[in-house]
Amino acid sequence: MPTPIEKMIDASAKCAKCGAPMGKCSCWITLRCPKCKRARTVEREDYDPKNCAVIECSCDRCNHFDSSTVDYFDAEGRQINLDGELITTAS
Repeated sequence: MPTPIEKMIDASAKCAKCGAPMGKCSCWITLRCPKCKRARTVEREDYDPKNCAVIECSCDRCNHFDSSTVDYFDAEGRQINLDGELITTAS
């Protein structure tokens, strides 16, 4: 649980790129392992899908084979493709 000081620091933290409150801009993407749930926030790259907020792929601890599926998600947790468009399932 964060201390009162940590809460104050988090509340005043701003993105170094655009000045928006941390977590409220699209300058950063979360990399997350679907197996162990380790996560890390990294700077968005030009080749990342537009609208992408989370990239899921196995981390170095969980991926013992060099092949891994990569999934992309928007800020609402919906899966998207490499063009940033929603992936819809056939019904």
